[in-house]
Amino acid sequence: MGVGLTQQVDHSQGVRSLRAGHGELATATNEAREALAIARGTGNPGVTSSALALLAYVLVGIDQHRSRLLLAESLELTDKVGVIAIDEQALVMILVTSATLGERHQVLTLSARALDRGFTAMVRLAICLETIAAVIAPEAPDVAAVLHGHVDQVVPNLMLQHRMHFALRECATAAIEAQLNEGRVTELHEQGASLTTEEAAAYALDAIARAVTGD
Repeated sequence: MGVGLTQQVDHSQGVRSLRAGHGELATATNEAREALAIARGTGNPGVTSSALALLAYVLVGIDQHRSRLLLAESLELTDKVGVIAIDEQALVMILVTSATLGERHQVLTLSARALDRGFTAMVRLAICLETIAAVIAPEAPDVAAVLHGHVDQVVPNLMLQHRMHFALRECATAAIEAQLNEGRVTELHEQGASLTTEEAAAYALDAIARAVTGD
């Protein structure tokens, strides 16, 4: 398989993930399976890892067992080629899928590596921060609230872009509101909104370091 086909596999992922987000699961699932078959044919571990991540992402709401297996295979390939070699969009899908599956440690460690590398698109950084907030909210509601404040400031419509983003926010908000009063949550949201992108990334990295150290 040539470079053109590899680019075709990568380019089509955004369309499929968008379809999954708007409820066209049957179409998204079929196309993601086709993309995986093509990716395996390229023999490129980075492309295959991305295609595995896509199918895991599409299936997580309907077949979590299968999604978990696909995600594990994707991460095994990611470990071999390094997170730097993985497409940003695929990395974001891995994070969202991991958070939806409740894989706290996985989200935190992958997010730390991704934040160290940096994101080229604001929305991808926002999704990364959203997944961190989702898995850390039960133990660090203040951190999650700050991250929510920043996400809402830089990408105000993120919750409308995908059903899984909304579900992650809903669960995290429940954990936050169970521990903090409304005034404190508002204050933390404002703190997050005032952060620059660089400050938000540094804040998240510091929170991850503390959370992982406490494990």
